[in-house]
Amino acid sequence: MRPFIVRTLKANVRGATVEEAIRQSLNDRSRDQFDRNLKANGGNAADAIDVNDFPHIVQRNRSAFSASSWRCRPGASGGG
Repeated sequence: MRPFIVRTLKANVRGATVEEAIRQSLNDRSRDQFDRNLKANGGNAADAIDVNDFPHIVQRNRSAFSASSWRCRPGASGGG
């Protein structure tokens, strides 16, 4: 799930880095923990995300995760 969140933010959030988009989604305590995890994981945002923060990240960036953002892009699985 972490790589999915990072890929989705990278592809769909404009005007901010993935790390900035994640930080803006979190409260102060979670933001501080994310920054510590980011440093401990060599800057890997996917590894720095706490599973408990998934709902906050998705909710805050819901337009990036909406169905319309997945319209027939190369590499996107299309089902039928």
